[in-house]
Amino acid sequence: MFETRGRLFFLTFLASLLGVSAVVHARPYIHAVGSSAIYPFAIAVAETFHLKTRLPTPVIESTGTGGGIKIFCTGVGDHTSDIVLASRPMSKQERQYCAQQGVSDILEIALGFDGIVVATPDFKPPFSLSREKLYLALAEKINGQPNQNFYWSDITPDLPHQKIRLLGPSAASGTRETFTALIMGHHVPKLRHDGVYVEASDQETVIVQKLQLEPEALGIFSFSFLMLNSDKVTPLPIDEITPTFKTIISGEYPFSRLFYLYVKNDHIERIKGLGRFVEEFISSDAIGPEGYLVSYGFIPQREEKRRLEEEKMRILMRQKKAVL
Repeated sequence: MFETRGRLFFLTFLASLLGVSAVVHARPYIHAVGSSAIYPFAIAVAETFHLKTRLPTPVIESTGTGGGIKIFCTGVGDHTSDIVLASRPMSKQERQYCAQQGVSDILEIALGFDGIVVATPDFKPPFSLSREKLYLALAEKINGQPNQNFYWSDITPDLPHQKIRLLGPSAASGTRETFTALIMGHHVPKLRHDGVYVEASDQETVIVQKLQLEPEALGIFSFSFLMLNSDKVTPLPIDEITPTFKTIISGEYPFSRLFYLYVKNDHIERIKGLGRFVEEFISSDAIGPEGYLVSYGFIPQREEKRRLEEEKMRILMRQKKAVL
């Protein structure tokens, strides 16, 4: 028995001299989850990061904002994700849930702008909507009674005699959450479930395909997706404002929003390249006025705001001794 103990002690001592640890090595790749609207941008950044650093290409999962935050908040360590990409801010309740799971040290970074777009197939004439008309079309109840508006013309005679049917993302999507909050305002934020609003897919390409088969319907998209598919869908003005780069940046377009990135600060010092990946995402090369993501439909913030976000990340990397 003493001989066995002595051999184990010798092997442990030898391992320490050689720099070998009994602790499992950190995960060799970066893992991000979250918004399907931000997913195409994240893939482009991941590929650029790999080409620049020769580190493994980060794994990006399109889970929706709400689903991504739940995954992100499961804990700290190699078995958990490093980043969540969100098409809305993390709520107070979500931060509390994160903290309960030991995920309390989080850095929030505002990436840039986007807009939520209601669109019709390109071969159908567009018509103008408003937040109030969308509320009257989609709310489960109006004045406490089940919604009886089934045609747009039921809401107001100047709208087409066309069945109300919107194809959009699921409840796990940040786009769906933001859209619902924007049209409901002070009303109870509950969409009707009688076939008028259809959870078509969290993948916008699928919604486009379904619109081609169901041309009377409308679809809900991110502005960035619209920019890449303007030959297939046409946006409807909301409150008489058409979504454009200019109206979204100014906030004039009612369905403007910010994209966010959340990173686990404790992972900066354990996952190789994580800090550099976030730096690439918020660099001028990526999201500056002429950044490579702009060609994908990304709408940059003002340059001074982007620099502030960049400086936040640099401070974190110094504090946490980032693994480069």
